[in-house]
Amino acid sequence: MSKLIREGRFGPPKSWKSGSIYSSYPRPLLALALKREELDIVREPVFWIDQDKLEDACKQSTKDMHPLAAIDLGMTGKDYQLEPLYQMPKDPTSWPNVVKAVNTITTKGCPWKTVVFDNTSDLSDAIQQHQAAINFGGNADPRKWAPAIGAKIQHLVVILGKLPCHTVIIMHQFTDKNEITSEISTLPLIYSSVRETIGSLLSQFFYQTMVNGQPTVLTKATGFVKGIGARWPSDLPVSISPPTFQNIYGAAIKSGEIEL
Repeated sequence: MSKLIREGRFGPPKSWKSGSIYSSYPRPLLALALKREELDIVREPVFWIDQDKLEDACKQSTKDMHPLAAIDLGMTGKDYQLEPLYQMPKDPTSWPNVVKAVNTITTKGCPWKTVVFDNTSDLSDAIQQHQAAINFGGNADPRKWAPAIGAKIQHLVVILGKLPCHTVIIMHQFTDKNEITSEISTLPLIYSSVRETIGSLLSQFFYQTMVNGQPTVLTKATGFVKGIGARWPSDLPVSISPPTFQNIYGAAIKSGEIEL
């Protein structure tokens, strides 16, 4: 029986993470985008689903769907405004939009072959800014809000990983230096210690960067990038460029290990 991909991909901005996924992963594909401009890199038409029409989209037949669809989760919506004072920006809509969209796909049906969540860095901001909107002053102590945000992201990854399709979680990177050992490590940009274990929730956890001007994905831990790798396929090369679905999983597709 063929398997479904549960992939996390992280790395620096402008490393073509979103582009390589949107342009090459199985269709129909649904992008859950916190910022509409994240899909500016896509050259083909994107069909934007209104949030109040998502339930109807969940009931469509796969053959009748747009190849590339997206739902705008609202970080650039009308309720997202520039704050005049020295306060945390308040966004009362984006995080509830995420909750509603993910719960709808989970309970009403998921006819897409691939669902992409883009991205956890913006999601961290959305959760924190939602907290600022409903509980002014609640963001004063990061020891209180950082673990809660990390736990929410962890929960989201678990939920998306149970969908009956390929799922990809896009993340940015966080580089940390140990002041005692001077060791430098690169991890996903997620609040709290969750960033150190988030890869364990995913079957494939890759790091994407630019090498000699070309987008390249690393599939095994090397040097300062730790915690990456794949439970399967187990015979992936250390680096793959360009990091397309076919280049990463082509052999597993031919063997029937991965579902198209």
